[in-house]
Amino acid sequence: MKLPSPKRPARSDIDMVPMINFAFLLLIFFMLAGTLVPAQKMPIDPPRSAQATPADPSGNVLLVAEDGRVGFAGELLLESELPARIAQWRKEHPQEPLRVKADAAVDATRVIQLLQSLRAAGIEHVSLLAARGAP
Repeated sequence: MKLPSPKRPARSDIDMVPMINFAFLLLIFFMLAGTLVPAQKMPIDPPRSAQATPADPSGNVLLVAEDGRVGFAGELLLESELPARIAQWRKEHPQEPLRVKADAAVDATRVIQLLQSLRAAGIEHVSLLAARGAP
């Protein structure tokens, strides 16, 4: 007994070449359209914070107010109390960098003076905090 051979189904493959051509044309169009904006004659990159992650909101931040007052861990400190308080904090957190957050109106010499007193207290790693700024 002879059985008929099964018929092969019609070819159902989809031709992908036109779709690939269309995708490449779109890619080329958007690459060219993106460069149609004229370049600035003098490019300006204003200063801003590049910090990707927000700072930890804990109280272990040394705050410097506009008038020069200093606060740490929620307490206002006198200039004479600062080295002892920071040295105590350093003993409790030997590997953690000290975070300093100064007001924008604080004179730079005040911040430098504060950093020098921190170095005298044994602090070697300081992280200056800034707000995220728009370009």
